[in-house]
Amino acid sequence: MGGSRKKNKSTNVQAPTIGARSKGKKKNLPFPAYYYTVPLLVAALALCIALIYAKMTQSHDQTQKRDGPLNNLGGMPLGRPLQLPQTDQQKAVVEAFQHAWKAYKEHAWGKDELKPISKESNEWFDLGLTLVDSLDTMWLMGLSDEFDEARNWVQQEMVVGVDKDVNLFETTIRVLGGLLSTYHLTQDQLFLDRAVSRLDMGT
Repeated sequence: MGGSRKKNKSTNVQAPTIGARSKGKKKNLPFPAYYYTVPLLVAALALCIALIYAKMTQSHDQTQKRDGPLNNLGGMPLGRPLQLPQTDQQKAVVEAFQHAWKAYKEHAWGKDELKPISKESNEWFDLGLTLVDSLDTMWLMGLSDEFDEARNWVQQEMVVGVDKDVNLFETTIRVLGGLLSTYHLTQDQLFLDRAVSRLDMGT
């Protein structure tokens, strides 16, 4: 019709590809820079901790060689019990313990627990929980007579070779912990032997 017709030109537009990079530009890392620096910092921190631990271990070993295995515990009463009590506060604490211990000895000797109201005993694991748990306390309080009585019970009457279900947490902190802490204070082989027997039963 006389009018000029505009030709429709088809243009092919290429969609951008993921990861496409312009020519001439610097190659980018696949992750941000801090992805690489954080592991290096963690590794450096771990190395510092390892070096500090090695230094502390070396210092501890030197102290052990110089002072022996138990003499560097900052005033921990070793050997025979201390001659306590001394102050009014200490006397009050020791008297309270002796009051409770007298009731335990009278109504629940060698049993796991004493029921203070009914004055009856309670067996949980048949391991003398209260008695074993009190050994190191009596040692620290200087109660030699009470400690010796309890030691005799551990030596003569405590039975750890019974195959039965027990509470792992309670027996660990009260029986195993009580025996090992008392051995640590007294260096009496009896308590270590009983602890090892308890461990053998648990494996």
